[in-house]
Amino acid sequence: MTRSGRVGGARAPGRPLDSATQQDTPSTRVRALVMCAALTGLVACASPSIERTPPALEGTVLPLPTRADSSVTRTEPPIVQVRQFPSSAMVSVVGWTSDETAYGLRAEVSRTGDLVGGYRRGDHRLYLTPVYVSDMGGFSHAMLPPGALLRHMGASRDYDACGYGDSCSPRETIGIGIPDSVLRTHRDSLVVMFRRSSASDWTITLRRELIDAYLGAVDSVTAALRRK
Repeated sequence: MTRSGRVGGARAPGRPLDSATQQDTPSTRVRALVMCAALTGLVACASPSIERTPPALEGTVLPLPTRADSSVTRTEPPIVQVRQFPSSAMVSVVGWTSDETAYGLRAEVSRTGDLVGGYRRGDHRLYLTPVYVSDMGGFSHAMLPPGALLRHMGASRDYDACGYGDSCSPRETIGIGIPDSVLRTHRDSLVVMFRRSSASDWTITLRRELIDAYLGAVDSVTAALRRK
């Protein structure tokens, strides 16, 4: 009788070995490693790449760089001085800002509590230094937009410019009269225009905080003098 297979591990022609009957030889191990590497490469190529955020940055809000805002201007409080002497017939109130010392406001109050400075009773004096006026090109007349003319009050010398506190007002000034009602009824900063005959005009701005602090001191002085 003819046998179709072999005993003791022999196989019939054309029949694959079962996994249980495969021999662990060096060649089979090499083939297995090659197939494993090939399958691993296929899986890696087929899988989409996923970007991962580094663990140190996950859930962290990074602070934005900061810098000083140049549009914001920080200013010191207005400077207001009350100047009085026992032998003087008037009490002076002077106000200006530390960032612009070339101009400011001044009032002369009598011992009876009346505002008497200027050519017109009740006017306040807007003062400017002659150097500042010259640097701006001078002026022929001053006005409030849109066209109210202001009185020229001439030049003046202040011998007590540095007699109070650590801050000095200008010693020599040129004056422009501003009615009391204008300072009190104008709710915003006050712009004063200076006209020139042969060149462009120029302006100055009296900030509202300066006007309020200055008028507060004037009112306190007039009230105190009227009670005497």
